[in-house]
Amino acid sequence: MRKFHRFTALALAGLLGASLLLASCQKDVPWDEETPPADPGSESAPDTAPENQTAYKVTVLNHDGTPARDIIVKVQKGGEEVSFKLVGPTGSAGFELPEDSYTVLIESPSGKTLHYDSEAAVLTPDAPEITLTVYEAVAATQPLNAPSKHGDYARHEAASVGEGLTFIPFSTSDYTYVVFTPTRPGIYEFTCESGTDVTLTYHGAPINVFENPLLETVDGKVTFDITAGSVGTTPDTTAQYVFRLEGSGDGCMFKATRTGDVPKSPYDEPWTVPMPTADDLKPYEGVTDGTLTDLDVTDPALTVVKGEDGYYHLGNADGPVVFIRLSSANPYMADFKTICDTTRICAYLYNEDGSFDKRVSYNEMILEYLTVANEDGVVPLNDQLADMVKTAGGYMGWWNFSDDLDIFGDKIVDPAIAWLFPCAVYQ
Repeated sequence: MRKFHRFTALALAGLLGASLLLASCQKDVPWDEETPPADPGSESAPDTAPENQTAYKVTVLNHDGTPARDIIVKVQKGGEEVSFKLVGPTGSAGFELPEDSYTVLIESPSGKTLHYDSEAAVLTPDAPEITLTVYEAVAATQPLNAPSKHGDYARHEAASVGEGLTFIPFSTSDYTYVVFTPTRPGIYEFTCESGTDVTLTYHGAPINVFENPLLETVDGKVTFDITAGSVGTTPDTTAQYVFRLEGSGDGCMFKATRTGDVPKSPYDEPWTVPMPTADDLKPYEGVTDGTLTDLDVTDPALTVVKGEDGYYHLGNADGPVVFIRLSSANPYMADFKTICDTTRICAYLYNEDGSFDKRVSYNEMILEYLTVANEDGVVPLNDQLADMVKTAGGYMGWWNFSDDLDIFGDKIVDPAIAWLFPCAVYQ
């Protein structure tokens, strides 16, 4: 039993010692009884201080106006540190010091470089309370091969940034580069919010940094659209944008602001995919005797007519059925199956007033028709397939005679019948 009492006495003595130690730690910053301290040693100073002492207060805010956390406030006099505290929940730290003028330093316990207005970081009897806004200074860590002040390309270390404000330290020997990586599409505005005689210019992408600016800087701003196709799910699949900063002093605040949504682009619209019906996919039951012979699109007298069976016929409605080559070669370009395997057969369609209507993809439709193609890789030509060739061919420039980019080379072909180039009849 004596051992138990002896242990209890020792425990009480330990608790008493801890209480005394806590009281001594709190002595220089009395706390308001209505708001007990969440972080002893930090928060605001009292309105009154002991005799021969003056209450000083430093509030530290992030650039968005929220209280800064995990920030050390140091107070110096004549280069000598007289006190330091970790800011409390409100971003404030209070000090009781002899009435005098003091210099304030802001530091991060994690070692991050912080930027703030050092000229405003002074406590005086006339200004015993100050508010400082801190910005994290981004270290230049992204390697970049870019033009230098000496007129050649050299390796640089660029600062990587996202949306918002970032303090960029200036290079002391060369250009300062910033690489912006977006996380969402939109209209973006890029500016330098502070610094002395800062020049901001846009120079392209990290893989190809241009010597001259690619866009004009207007009133200190560079503005351009970043579309959804430029923003991937990882940094490797997302476009990056390189800016150059030039100016005097230790650096400047670089700001990337998303100002709105990018206007809707035809390239962002879903594909319209026409598909054949069950009737369209019925195997052809007519006679296919003879040799499959390509239509001669260089013959201006070439005529096709749609018959009662829904298929096109050569010459008139009772003439030979016209077939379209899907997986067999025609005289002028690769067969449609091969094209579908390597690219998209499509068209972007516009209304008469010039407004965008829709974009159409034909790959899926062609692959469906291939399921009923015969051993020659052909199916009868119907309205849906005829529309596919006319629409896609017109958009993709297969008979773009005005620019000499057509598929017919030096052959003279009437544009009205050029779309029949992949067609043939059995003779």
